[in-house]
Amino acid sequence: MEQPSPVELTELKHQGDAPEVIYVVDDETPVAEILGITLEHFGYQPEVFTKPEEALIAFQKASPKPRLLITDYMMPGIDGLELIKRFRDIDPKIKTISASGTLHVEDLKNAPAVPDRRIAKPFFPSQLITIVEELLDAS
Repeated sequence: MEQPSPVELTELKHQGDAPEVIYVVDDETPVAEILGITLEHFGYQPEVFTKPEEALIAFQKASPKPRLLITDYMMPGIDGLELIKRFRDIDPKIKTISASGTLHVEDLKNAPAVPDRRIAKPFFPSQLITIVEELLDAS
């Protein structure tokens, strides 16, 4: 019998469990929606935002707090690194992923906060889910 792939195992792992809430913030609506659909497919409960300010307000009110934030870097108003800082000001234990096509190592040198992990756009859903699993399993 063929062994399931790590992605298939992830799908099986979440069947029957209470879904883990994950915040997704990307100012590009189609990207945010695709990320949400991907996470939902693998048994997570995504809360999708296209405005960083709205995500921040929702996070302040949330109880219990989500354990993971996936955010774009380049967004109007609050960029992804500033958003990570503000989320950590509220809950220092939150894990973070920067999903961006424009974030480079140089951008992190004087950044207000550094994500736990980075993933360059475009990426395969399996790459994202692997990182999500690693971060949630470690927290």
